[in-house]
Amino acid sequence: MWRLSILVFATACAARSAESLPLQVSLWPPVQVVCADTSVAGLRLNLLYGDNVVMQGLDLGVVSGSDCCDGIQINAVNWVRDLAMGVQVGLANTMGAAEGLTIGGMNTARTTLTGVQIGILNYAEEAAGLQIGLLNSADTMVGLQIGLVNIIHDARVPALPILNWQF
Repeated sequence: MWRLSILVFATACAARSAESLPLQVSLWPPVQVVCADTSVAGLRLNLLYGDNVVMQGLDLGVVSGSDCCDGIQINAVNWVRDLAMGVQVGLANTMGAAEGLTIGGMNTARTTLTGVQIGILNYAEEAAGLQIGLLNSADTMVGLQIGLVNIIHDARVPALPILNWQF
């Protein structure tokens, strides 16, 4: 089920990234070099907040927003409305679906996670992979949770300390 969701998100993101520019420097939309409805394939510097439909490459700064991201994001807040692929590092990382590695204080995938979440609070609706944190939560999961409180809502034993798993 989650692989179909990732495929749908990836197809939609590829369609939106047809036209892209290599550099974005943003103070706050609309005060940015490239307008928000243009994709960036290269480097984006978010001095306060940057937003583009698709971001591919290296994304650095304070707050980052995009519909889709494929690359490395290092911001205080990474907000991807649809699909995030690659690595996200921040105090808060939130995305529609995630494929890759997410490291932060709070990591949320509203639909699917394929990969690893490392943080204080980790959540994914459907997870395939690994969650490491103080509080880990998934509605469904194929994988392992390591933390103080581990919750897999549809598991035989939904909450366990230290380790929880479902395969």
